[in-house]
Amino acid sequence: MKMESLESQLVNRSRLYMRNISANARSLAKVSKLIWDCIGSGGHIYIAGNGGSAAEAQHFAGELIGRFSNFRKPFPAVALNSDVAVLTCIANDFGYEEIFSRQIEALVTSKDLVIVFSTSGKSRNIERVLEEAAKKRAKTVLFTGANFVAREDLEVSHLISSPSSKVSLIQEFHLACIHIICQCLEEFNDEVSYKRPTSERGQKFYDNFFYFSEFINSEKNLDSSGSERIFLNGCFDLLHAGHFSLLREANNHEGSIVVAINSDRSVRLLKGESRPIIDEKIRAQNLLATGYVDLVLIFDEETPLEVIKVLKPLKIVKGSEYRNLSFPERDYVEQYGGVFHFIEKVEGFSTTSMVGNLLSK
Repeated sequence: MKMESLESQLVNRSRLYMRNISANARSLAKVSKLIWDCIGSGGHIYIAGNGGSAAEAQHFAGELIGRFSNFRKPFPAVALNSDVAVLTCIANDFGYEEIFSRQIEALVTSKDLVIVFSTSGKSRNIERVLEEAAKKRAKTVLFTGANFVAREDLEVSHLISSPSSKVSLIQEFHLACIHIICQCLEEFNDEVSYKRPTSERGQKFYDNFFYFSEFINSEKNLDSSGSERIFLNGCFDLLHAGHFSLLREANNHEGSIVVAINSDRSVRLLKGESRPIIDEKIRAQNLLATGYVDLVLIFDEETPLEVIKVLKPLKIVKGSEYRNLSFPERDYVEQYGGVFHFIEKVEGFSTTSMVGNLLSK
């Protein structure tokens, strides 16, 4: 095959994914939330497909039970096409069209979610899955192709259709969807993960927040003088995956986690009169509620330099966008021997863009 032909195939696939991108993104968001809610309520995910779609089902179950990219607790999932003894038993005694539906009848409850892959959407054993799941009042998701025609008597909670009618391209699209959903699930999981610092020094801090002007005059100020502090700062207006990435990195270091947040007045000076969205006290309490943070300080200045001068943290965690920039506290920290840890920014997450999207709706 000529290089031009290979390049053409890659371009055509890129164009395929761009079709109906907004509608598909909304569908994937809904299905990701559906799976997350099912897991959160104690339900299980049951997945099925034939042939190449069977491989998709097993791949999906593997990502859920094992992991996609992050180490985390396993999510309960079963690929119904994996047990050869069960499949051949049912096929022999009840017929091939019942190989999945009989398992649905035996295993599924109303708390569970049933996901099926079918490039045509017309495989009779897949239709029987959807029929049996409806009897159990379980929600369902069908991944299919562009030529699928819905039956009025066949109940499907959510439908995700490939823009293509070609089997190989439908399966490639389904695999991309699996990976996107797994990424969403792991981001949901990161947002609710609860990890308390294990450092004895960290336990000396109070599970509370203080205004910096009060903190520097209180007995709580330097009650662990000389101990190692890991420092972060920012507005932390609407918590998102980027914030949690910073907090997780901070927790990878031994020491007490101190977060300095801009007061409402300071945020308005930096971001404009429409910000912050969340009151300074609530922002502080939200950070403490994550379980990552030992102490939150609220400061009025535009930069955290005065806070740093008092605390002299040995480690400061910031996003990679600051790596090559000059900022007020940088020279001071490097003078006393502090170290900056710059971590890669989580793309697609920004409080400013989130606020813009909310206001536009």
